[in-house]
Amino acid sequence: MKITDRLQSDHMSLFSVLEDLREWSGKTDRPEQSWKAACLVDLLRGQLAVHSWFEDAIFFPAILEGLMKAGPQGCPPRAIELLKEDHRQIEVRLRRLEEAVRAGSDGTAWLPALEDCRKVMLAHIQKEEGELFPLSEKVLGEAALESLSQQMMSADMKRVKVPDRLSALRSEDGQT
Repeated sequence: MKITDRLQSDHMSLFSVLEDLREWSGKTDRPEQSWKAACLVDLLRGQLAVHSWFEDAIFFPAILEGLMKAGPQGCPPRAIELLKEDHRQIEVRLRRLEEAVRAGSDGTAWLPALEDCRKVMLAHIQKEEGELFPLSEKVLGEAALESLSQQMMSADMKRVKVPDRLSALRSEDGQT
């Protein structure tokens, strides 16, 4: 599996957690529901931490190195820096969401922070999947993308398995 496929799968998983948060935003009038929302924010934070770290520390530098070897092919190094800045902006929005959820207010109070975080993440993902991933296929090639995927899998083995914990939360809430 290529790294672009793995990162795209991560993107889908991130949005699944965001959608669950959106769904639960109207159900946080009871303490156990607020706890579940806080757990989802923790899951989102953990997943984003590994995902962003991998992109910033390994994937983006690999693309820059590939660009230097192949010559410019439509993505200036500044574009990579902007994607890294997106990661910082997503972190700021996630922190705001986390603070709002942990304040214990009902979901309608933290829904704007959730939507803001979601909007910034969606714009970032569209840049990656629409521009960066096709470029990486050109400058790195399939073998390098598969090697990067193996590196990410090693990093993934060290993180909490989000889908397992998310499934447990959903089943407690009567969802499948």
